Amino acid sequence: MVALIRKITIQDFFFIGFLFFLPLNENVNTWFLIGFFLSSLFALKKKSNRQLLIDTKSLLIISSILFFLRLGGLFNAISFDVGLKELVRSVSFIALPFSILLLIRKHKQNQILFFFKLLTAGVLTAIIICWTYSISAVVRNNEPLLNIIGWKRSNEYLTRIIDMHPPYLGLIIAVCIIYLVYRLNDGRKWLKICVIVFLFLFLLNLAARNAIVFLILVLFVHLLLKRKWKTIIFTLTIILGFGIVVNDKQANFFRRKYIKMLNPYDELADQRFNRFKASWNIFVEYPVFGSGMGNDDLLRVQKYKAFGDTLAYESRYNAHNQYLEYLSTFGIIGLLLFLYVLYKFFKLSLSHREYLFFVLLSMFCFACLSESILERELGIKIFGLIVGLLIYSIKMNRITPIEQNDKL
Repeated sequence: MVALIRKITIQDFFFIGFLFFLPLNENVNTWFLIGFFLSSLFALKKKSNRQLLIDTKSLLIISSILFFLRLGGLFNAISFDVGLKELVRSVSFIALPFSILLLIRKHKQNQILFFFKLLTAGVLTAIIICWTYSISAVVRNNEPLLNIIGWKRSNEYLTRIIDMHPPYLGLIIAVCIIYLVYRLNDGRKWLKICVIVFLFLFLLNLAARNAIVFLILVLFVHLLLKRKWKTIIFTLTIILGFGIVVNDKQANFFRRKYIKMLNPYDELADQRFNRFKASWNIFVEYPVFGSGMGNDDLLRVQKYKAFGDTLAYESRYNAHNQYLEYLSTFGIIGLLLFLYVLYKFFKLSLSHREYLFFVLLSMFCFACLSESILERELGIKIFGLIVGLLIYSIKMNRITPIEQNDKL
């Protein structure tokens, strides 16, 4: 253990902190990111690191496109201050892939699994904090134990103590579940299965529907490809059983979240898909370059008001769809650039057989259908982390033994 600690550099330390606190505390996580980026800049004094950036410039340029899109958007923003704020929030598009790449010269072996373990440790800590707070509140107030799955103890209330938006924490948890499934047969199988079940139960309590639906879809695709008919039947039985429990009147919150809000014909249905027309109308009015940063939000809430959507107007909801977000803000040019970035990384993951990252990118794209993921700094960090680790793994697996032993 002492020998391992001695091998940890300042750059490693900041990245470890970044991974662990990503699902725990965004402010602390941001400070670790700043330290990680600055220590990586300092590492450029070594010629070998500068050469590494030159050799990988094409990959880094791809990951930086979305940053430069916002940089160009400064000229079309509602104000320079608003545009600059959005630009600063998007620094992770560059900072994370750049900093993670420079870890290659410090590691003799691919550390991807270690990185995911750190992220999982952070997730488990976040879950323990959230559930401990929830259970203690029920006990203090002498409430029925089943209130833990009630509306006052689920979703945004469940994560209030760590100040984390549920869909984003759900996305990070799903990343860890996918990693654990991907490495399931590499040892300690039953321990991993227990952790997967633990994480998934929290997802249900969190009501992170986007992550849950994606995980179920991936599971069925995998089982169908493997022709695991018995497992498919067993899984369908579990889902049906959960549906029966959820539909029970005693589980009012779950019935509302998982049945009523997903039923387009129910009066309580989630209206986010009906609100897409507001963002689409903005795109129609500004098809090429978009309405600009800040203008899109102003125009969108005005359209919500015109449509009579009081809740969306007063809450100033965003598009709740990342593709429409780019269309309304940056026009068709913005959406095409976003799709190009996704296409290039999907292609890279397949060509280098990085299937774990192919699935993670697929999950990100799926999440973009119902969330404006990249409108929050945390969403940009998650995307930058996935892309950065993909580039790291590709380069690490191609590095020669001589390069690995290069201490410089």
